[in-house]
Amino acid sequence: MGMLRHRLSGAVITPYIVKGCEYHIWDTDEFWECAITHQTNPENHQVMRVLFNEHNEAIGVQYMKNNRTHNLYAVKEVIISAGTIMSPVILMNSGIGNPDHLHEKGVPVRVPLRGVGENLKNHVSYQVKVDLLGSDGRNQLNNRSLSEFLSSGTGPLSSTGLSQVGAMIKYNARGVPSLQVFFAGLQALNSTTGSIHETNDYNRHFGISPTLLKTKSTGRILLRDNNPLSYPAIHCSYLKYQEERSLLIQGIRQEKDNYNI
Repeated sequence: MGMLRHRLSGAVITPYIVKGCEYHIWDTDEFWECAITHQTNPENHQVMRVLFNEHNEAIGVQYMKNNRTHNLYAVKEVIISAGTIMSPVILMNSGIGNPDHLHEKGVPVRVPLRGVGENLKNHVSYQVKVDLLGSDGRNQLNNRSLSEFLSSGTGPLSSTGLSQVGAMIKYNARGVPSLQVFFAGLQALNSTTGSIHETNDYNRHFGISPTLLKTKSTGRILLRDNNPLSYPAIHCSYLKYQEERSLLIQGIRQEKDNYNI
């Protein structure tokens, strides 16, 4: 996390700083236009498949850039690290996956591996929003709070709000938690002018999210066709079992009762 100084009039806390865009207010049209111009990893690069040699060893990847196909060869090894969704998609487009599915989509099978794209799981949650009626609408991220943080490490900028708070509220017969509650909100709001008097026109609020820790429901990721640029078919299968639905509803009701919502 970096601190971005803006035109000597104030400060914001931003997830990252793009070199060359330091004097644009973060998350404005001007900032993103500048970020796109200066980015070193453009979004128009997409890996399509893994390349192999005659010994069936991965030697690189094929990717698309500006509507043109390019091959990039590895010096030592190829590591697929494209996340939960795109990692199995790249593998399947490379011919690694369930042979029945690959045959169905017209992808030549290189390595039959039925587990690719299977056992998709997630921690399903639901956020309950709590409005603080009549709360102070003054934005707290300003010149005064910045000075306080830099001089003493205290004040609104010393905290990330309620994101530091969590709780376990449901346990199974073995004493293992099955529901966790995440909190969010009440962090310092951005003052775009740096003034301590700047206000917003809505009440402050925070969110409470009961979340399933362990789920039985499993989904899968499949190819739509043999075009590596096509979006995958994602079958989440969330809350397929009644016990999961009942547990999440219990968590929601408990948090609503706690805050008289």
